[in-house]
Amino acid sequence: MINKVLKKIKYFQDSIDLLSVTQSTSIPTIVLANKTDFEQDHVVTERSIEKLKSNVDYVTETSVRTTQSIHQALETAIKLLQTNFVVPEKSHV
Repeated sequence: MINKVLKKIKYFQDSIDLLSVTQSTSIPTIVLANKTDFEQDHVVTERSIEKLKSNVDYVTETSVRTTQSIHQALETAIKLLQTNFVVPEKSHV
């Protein structure tokens, strides 16, 4: 399952990178593994998380229902965007 997820992430990263090249910016890749509150159906393993971490900028497990890690994920996303986003200079005509 993790290899299928990694392939999809790679596809999206490549698509975003194409946009980044034309916009002179870098867009971070963030993966949120949701539904941690569903312990019985939890399929994300620690090994999967570690594998994801080596392929993206940030990974965390979250629960929207309990709000676990939501605040931290948003803060991290903002910090990554602030660090990586370069505002293109306006051309003087």
